[in-house]
Amino acid sequence: MLDVARHFHPVETVKAYIDHAASLKLNALHLHLTDDQGWRIHLDARPDLTEKASGTSVGGDPGGFYTKADYGDI
Repeated sequence: MLDVARHFHPVETVKAYIDHAASLKLNALHLHLTDDQGWRIHLDARPDLTEKASGTSVGGDPGGFYTKADYGDI
């Protein structure tokens, strides 16, 4: 499981994680996108949800979110 809801990671980091997992013959990914600490995926129907809930991570680290294109790339 990759918990990007609590600790946001950029797309390239997520893809590197997936590549490393694949090299270990792991074939499943649990991408934890939402929790009370953050909302990490943009929804056209709820743009203010993304705007308000993607700004930070646990410990005050910068947050972020994935666009549809980012999610498709991952």
